[in-house]
Amino acid sequence: MSNGTLMTPEQLGQGTQTHDQFSSVINDLPASYNYNVHRLSVSVAVDMTGIANPRPGRRVTLVNTGAWPITLRDNDGRSLSQNRLTTPSNADIEVRVGEAIDAVYDEDQSGGRWRVGDLEPASGGGSGVTPAVFYAIGSSTANLGTSLSTLALASATISDTGYSQLGGIITIGSELNGKTARVDWAVGGSGATNRVEVRSELQVDTGGGYSAVKTSSNYTARNGTQNTGGVQGHHYLTLSTGMTIRVQALRDGSTCNLITDACSVGIQTLS
Repeated sequence: MSNGTLMTPEQLGQGTQTHDQFSSVINDLPASYNYNVHRLSVSVAVDMTGIANPRPGRRVTLVNTGAWPITLRDNDGRSLSQNRLTTPSNADIEVRVGEAIDAVYDEDQSGGRWRVGDLEPASGGGSGVTPAVFYAIGSSTANLGTSLSTLALASATISDTGYSQLGGIITIGSELNGKTARVDWAVGGSGATNRVEVRSELQVDTGGGYSAVKTSSNYTARNGTQNTGGVQGHHYLTLSTGMTIRVQALRDGSTCNLITDACSVGIQTLS
C-alpha cells in the first residue's frame, strides 16, 4: 500500500538487477521497472546523480557490490530533473563498499525527486572482518618551508594490525594487501602579518619512488583578521604490502608555523 492506494507491479518491482560495472559518473541509472534491488559495481570512486524510470511511490534499493565508494549527489544537474536525488539535509551521501540505501520516488518533491533514505551498513568491511584504522596527529610546530617536506606525525592514536609509522612514513603490512582504503589528511598553520598560504599533497611509493596521487587545494588568507587556516583532502587507494604513504606540505610566501592538533593523517579500510 502507498498512501492508501494499491501499488502496481511497476511500483513494487521484483528481483535484483546487476548492472554492468561503471567507470565514471552514474547519471540517470537505467533501473528497469522489473527490479527493485539494483546491484552497482564501480572500478573507481564515482558520483551518482539520478535514477531513470521514476514512478510515484516506486521504491528501489541500491547496493554497492564493488571495491570503491559511490557518492550520491543531491539535486545534481547532470541527471534529468525528474530523475534527480534528494538526500536528508540536502547533503551528499557516500555509499561505501557493502552498504545499501533505499530511495522512494516522491512526485510532490520539487516536481519529482527520488527521496533517499538511511544507509544500511556493510557487514564488516565486505569480508566479515572489521575495517582496520590508522590515525595520527601532527607532532611539530615548526615553520613550514617553501619546498615540500614530510608532515611529522606523533605516535598513532589508533593503529590496528597492518600499519607501522616512522618519521611520518606509514608502511602497509601484508595483512592489508589488496584492501581498498580511504586516506584523509589535514595540514593547518598559523601565519605572520595576517597572512597564511598552505599547500599539501598525498604521496605513495609502491617500489619505484614517491609520486603524488592527490594534491590539496591551496589555502590563502591575506586580510586583517585571519592568520590561521589549512588544507585537507581525501583519496582512495588499493593497499599493497610494503606500500609507503606520506603527506608533504609547503607554504607559499610568508612564515607559516604548523598547528599540531590541526594536522593529521587517517586511513580506514573499506574492503
